[in-house]
Amino acid sequence: MGAFGAGLATAIGSALTFFVMLSHFFSKKNTLRLTRPERLLYKLREITVTGFSTFFIDVAMGILTILFNRQIVKYLGTNALAVYGIIVNISSFVQCCAYSVGQAAQPIISTNFGAGNGGRVRETLKYALGTAAFFSIFWTALSLAVPNVYVRIFMSPTAEILRIAPGINLLPAVAGPDSIWFAMVFTEAVIAVYVIWKMAGYTKSWRRRGGKSMNRIITVSREFGSGGREFGRRLSEELGIAYYDHEIISQIAKRTALSEEYVQNIVEHHRFRSFPITIGRSFYPLPDPVFEQCIAVYQEQTRIIKEMAEQSDCVIVGRCADYILREEQTYRIFIYADMESRIRRCREKSSGEEGLTDKELRQNIALIDKKRAKYYQDYTGRRWGDRLNYDLCVNTTQTVIKEMVPVLAKLFMQ
Repeated sequence: MGAFGAGLATAIGSALTFFVMLSHFFSKKNTLRLTRPERLLYKLREITVTGFSTFFIDVAMGILTILFNRQIVKYLGTNALAVYGIIVNISSFVQCCAYSVGQAAQPIISTNFGAGNGGRVRETLKYALGTAAFFSIFWTALSLAVPNVYVRIFMSPTAEILRIAPGINLLPAVAGPDSIWFAMVFTEAVIAVYVIWKMAGYTKSWRRRGGKSMNRIITVSREFGSGGREFGRRLSEELGIAYYDHEIISQIAKRTALSEEYVQNIVEHHRFRSFPITIGRSFYPLPDPVFEQCIAVYQEQTRIIKEMAEQSDCVIVGRCADYILREEQTYRIFIYADMESRIRRCREKSSGEEGLTDKELRQNIALIDKKRAKYYQDYTGRRWGDRLNYDLCVNTTQTVIKEMVPVLAKLFMQ
């Protein structure tokens, strides 16, 4: 059946692979169930954005392969096309070596990039590029030394094919039909030069920054009723920089599809799982969806705060921002006051405490501080309010924050 038979065999093989994999959904071992998705258009948009680049590359490669095959047949004949088929098969194996380097380096680079460890990112790139260079030199040298060995692996070659194969691997720089073999090499070389140029520029910028954000970042932790929120807002206005507080809760709600009230409740009334002791000496944590949501919210909060710090100068109030951005050059402030001043400020702000006695209000303030301390310790392992965790501790007792902020703002002006 010739070329038609080869194409038909390829199509049948793909179809059989599809049906074999699909059969899992009908087996008793299957634990996956297809369900009707919610917000279908929104999810389709996300899928399209994520997968379009890979889809485009695969389609482009398919079209390029068809055009390349037609040109080879037109100018060099079917024997050359047979040799090109061998080259494609060998290159697929060689590409797997390159892909393995990329897939091994990807989690290491992404983890250290998120942590701001620019030195580790550059070191990983150095080892990855060195390994890729080794594979390139090894396979190129082997192809140039024994090209006909590859041919004999895939077919019983004719004398004409054995004559063509070494010439293809040597890539003669001669205009004419043979120059067609330069197409793929030239394309890959251009892409390699561009990628190396972009990588060098990006890692150089990391070297200048030390792998950390160069933005002016101020984090404000505060006792309840000490005026920390007002302090952070007025400080951001005085410095003319961004201010983030409840905006973080709003962003978490948008990204997790949870309501803002529910996210706020998780943040304020989170709980960590206790591990029950079971038979023997083993520990078995039972599934706890509330616990999982607490972790998911904190992880999203971490990503959002890091993104905010990357975007511009800013003041961030609460949310463990001082710990999350510990690798950055941040100014960490803690606001505190005596209990009487905090009670008075709560009453002045009319935040729902009008009907409470001083004793009840004092208990309410102490309870909120206790929750904040537990939240901070659970997620950071540090003691909330410890002066060693901050660069500046500000006592707002008997002070007017509006008058204090312009004086302290001079410490942060560049």
